[in-house]
Amino acid sequence: MKRFIHQNYGLAFSLERACQIAIQRGNKGYGSIRTKQKRIQYFTEFLKTSGIKDLRKVRYADLQSFGEHVAQLAKTQNWSTAYAQNILADANVLMGFVRRQRSFRIRPCAYVGQRGWTRSNPPTGMSMSDIEQCAHALFKNGGERAALILLMARFFGMRLQEAVKADLPRLLRQAKREGRINILEGTKGGRKVARLVTINDFGIWILQQAHDLAREDHGRCLIPQDQNYICFIRSEIARARQVMKTFEIKGFHDLRSAYSCDRYTQIAGVPAPVFTAGRTTRGELDHNARVVISAELGHRRPEVVNSYIGARKPAPEFSDIDRAEQARLKREMTELQAPVTEASLSCLLRSTFKGPKSECRIHLRRVSDMLLPYCRAHAIHRLGEITLQNLQEMVRSETIGHENRSRKTQQDYLLSLLRFAHALGHAEWELPIREAAGFVKKTQAGRQLKINRRRFRDNKNQ
Repeated sequence: MKRFIHQNYGLAFSLERACQIAIQRGNKGYGSIRTKQKRIQYFTEFLKTSGIKDLRKVRYADLQSFGEHVAQLAKTQNWSTAYAQNILADANVLMGFVRRQRSFRIRPCAYVGQRGWTRSNPPTGMSMSDIEQCAHALFKNGGERAALILLMARFFGMRLQEAVKADLPRLLRQAKREGRINILEGTKGGRKVARLVTINDFGIWILQQAHDLAREDHGRCLIPQDQNYICFIRSEIARARQVMKTFEIKGFHDLRSAYSCDRYTQIAGVPAPVFTAGRTTRGELDHNARVVISAELGHRRPEVVNSYIGARKPAPEFSDIDRAEQARLKREMTELQAPVTEASLSCLLRSTFKGPKSECRIHLRRVSDMLLPYCRAHAIHRLGEITLQNLQEMVRSETIGHENRSRKTQQDYLLSLLRFAHALGHAEWELPIREAAGFVKKTQAGRQLKINRRRFRDNKNQ
């Protein structure tokens, strides 16, 4: 009994069982637990061949040897870089959980290379005829629920779990009343953020069919009453995957990429970059399309959209036009003749100051919240038209008009505005803006704002 208590950090006597228990305790969700347990088998087999039967005896050198072992397997078995990295990452997570030491880990990219996050091949399921034929085949084979899930994934951009667990009565009411739906059930990590997707008449028809099918079974989602989510995935959804492969549809997640490519074409007016080896439109329009698509997919990060629609870089035939556009924008930014937009504010802040990108995004959000509505209300169209009086008036309205903000939050907004004033090249505006806000200067603003003083010194000497 004492041996069981101390073996494998008290999880279990068997090495395999201890790894399974550790993954179950450290993860939530059936899908993540199942996939991690399959991938962690490579680690347990490696430990057994090395003569290690207790996780307490795993040294850092053993973890390094496992990295070299996975690198060799990736070459011999032709694994993708992402899969090999996931195997090493799961070993890191397992050892960090049992040792309560997050620093006990190796860098997967040092052994199997850097994975690519950008889609280079067009997604399957772009052809509407293939989608219709696949859905019709599923209906004929008794997979009505799987057919509707396929349509929801393709035309709403839903994940598989989101389509399966969707609250159909609520979605149908929203679609008929507002022309859009808010996806809340089955989201990744249980995120409860506003995720609005526009719905047309065909989308309303899909929701109506799914609602009627669920109501026949006295349910609100597409999971049958006599099954749970896991049983439904293993039965009808597993059979549907085989049917989808006959129509050359890779899977349900690939349909999200097809939806993203369609949305990019609707917003930007040009094909998605994955079809043209790069973007064929202006950078600002491309960025705006990625922001919209990332919000509809539930990511809230435009850079994640690269794995759905392709790279941001311009196509070869568009590179000359893009360089000319960048030169024009750079010239306008230098002369402060660029229009007052979020993109120009971002470019101005990033080019003038040093510091982490996350902090720059926070300052950009604050400055945009204050500056953009004020400029629209006072017909200020160019950055060079902004004066000290404008910023002082803006500070007074922000400080007095937002009483629900704490003093700390007001000071944070003031620091962001001071950073913008320095970016305009008017460091002498700092004291009048502080006086207008009613905040006493306690420390040097340059130290708090991470001002790139070398750049200002070089400009001053010139």
